[in-house]
Amino acid sequence: RFDADASAGFIKTDIASTETVRAFDKPALNGNVRLRYNIKRRVFFGVTVCGETSRTCLLHGNGMELPGFIDLGVFGEYKFGQHFSFWLRGGNLLCQPVRKSLMYVEKSPFATLGITLSL
Repeated sequence: RFDADASAGFIKTDIASTETVRAFDKPALNGNVRLRYNIKRRVFFGVTVCGETSRTCLLHGNGMELPGFIDLGVFGEYKFGQHFSFWLRGGNLLCQPVRKSLMYVEKSPFATLGITLSL
């Protein structure tokens, strides 16, 4: 079975009254796409793509440009039973600097492994 999800967003912000602090402006355009395939509802794997346009942030009069990005990722999950599964996610496969906030940037590919317990 094959599933596809997509979303896109547009936001226009005008924070003219607080010109000294605009550290958390949202990007004008953002979106994501997820393609997922499952085998007998036990093995899941797929691809994700998300992106944002660039934006300018002000912090006490100092302007800073947060560049736009495209983040390509892959994921997989194996369900052992109705309530227990292992999952793996890899992200930033294009090796772009992904900066979603002023204080943190993902500069290289990453992998995350997890366990899910559903009650």
